[in-house]
Order: sequence, then C-alpha cells, then structure tokens
Amino acid sequence: TDVYFVMEYLPGGELFSRIAGARRGRLSVEAAKFYALETFSALEHIHAKGFVYRDLKPENIVLDEDGHARLVDFGFCRRPDPGTGRCASSVGTPAYQSPELLNGKFTGGYGAAVDWWAFGCLVYEMLLSRTPFEGKTRKETPYQIYARVLKGKVNFPRRFPGYLKETLKALFEVDYEKRFKDAQSVKSTPMLNRTDWKAVIECRLIPPFVPELLLEADSHYFDECPLPRTAQLPDDQAIFEGF
Repeated sequence: TDVYFVMEYLPGGELFSRIAGARRGRLSVEAAKFYALETFSALEHIHAKGFVYRDLKPENIVLDEDGHARLVDFGFCRRPDPGTGRCASSVGTPAYQSPELLNGKFTGGYGAAVDWWAFGCLVYEMLLSRTPFEGKTRKETPYQIYARVLKGKVNFPRRFPGYLKETLKALFEVDYEKRFKDAQSVKSTPMLNRTDWKAVIECRLIPPFVPELLLEADSHYFDECPLPRTAQLPDDQAIFEGF
C-alpha cells in the first residue's frame, strides 16, 4: 500500500531565492518587513495550537501564486512534552538555533522562544544577506557558529536603521529572562508595533513580488532537481510477476 500526501502547490519559489536574487543579495526594508509580518503570523498561529516549529529559515518559506509567504516543511515541528511543557532534542539549522536549544539537555529543555530567536535571524538575513552568527567563511564548522550564538554578539553595519537594530537586539538577548521571547513582546518592538495585524492575517498587504506564471503548474521559480534512478534487476523483478 502506498500513502501519498496531496499538498497545495506554491509556484512562487523559496524566499531564499528572492533574497539571493535581490540587489546585493539583500531585500529592501519594505520587502523584508512584508515577509517578516506574514512569517510572524504563521508562527503565532502554530504556537497558539500548542506546537513549536523549530526550523525557521528562508528555504522553508515559499511564495504562493499571489506572492504571499507560506511556511512549509513541518518535519521538526512538535508539541512540547506534556509534563514539562518543554522540548529537549537539538534540531534545526545551526545558524538559526538559539542558546537554550543548544543547551537544552543541560538547562531543562526549551519552548516556543526558539522560534522567535530564529525569526530574528531570518529578519537579519533578509536585510544583510547573511545570518547573524556566521563567520567570514562558509567553510567553518557548526561548532564555530554555536560558540558565537552562545556569546550572543551580533555586528551591525554603521548605517543600519536604529529601530531595526533595537528590534534585533531584543530578539538576540542571550539572557533568557531579558529576551523578547513571545508573540506579544515581539509585537511591541519598533519594527512591528504599528502593524495592522488584521490586514496581515487576511493577506491584504501588497506583496513586493508577484510571480509571473505561464501555466498553472509553472515551476520555473524552482531549481530543477533530477529524480534519482532506481536500479531494477530482472531476476528480482521476476518474483513479483502476477502479484
């Protein structure tokens, strides 16, 4: 018996591709804020349902036919332990992992706050074309990234807007008690505190990019990925004849 998951097709490509294809590899503040708001709305809904997403990154945000952002790939999404209200396993992408996720086995685990840390990493990457804790070379090991995450030191360009810097610093606070780590506190940051959230939820914001689609199943916003060939030996297949 085969089991198939039938999923909605999102033809607009990954947010990662939008960032990489933008001028100087970074989005405008307006475009970054649009995708941040729609991603925020998705995370808030997931948390309200009792789940922690745990793998936020541009590759897991895909655009629909109208250019709106959709969160995909729920392989690491889970409910926290019912007894402790916490998760303990270390999962996700190194550049987006929070201090308590890295230390979860020693600090009693972690909760939905890890998604808001990753949200800050996403905003930083959209604006500056790199994640906040990566080094100058992509050859470094995950452990080098982890060391920077645990220190919480983030560099900003000299002309980086002050209100965005203030927002990201609140999200990257290493001291867990001082960090902005839930939806309401993140909404109060300078970047988000004047948002019409009803318009966000109803997808009434105007996307900065709308896919130009030739066909309903147009896939040109995705890289081609050839399917692997499966070797079939005649002797093995013969035993299934008439099955």
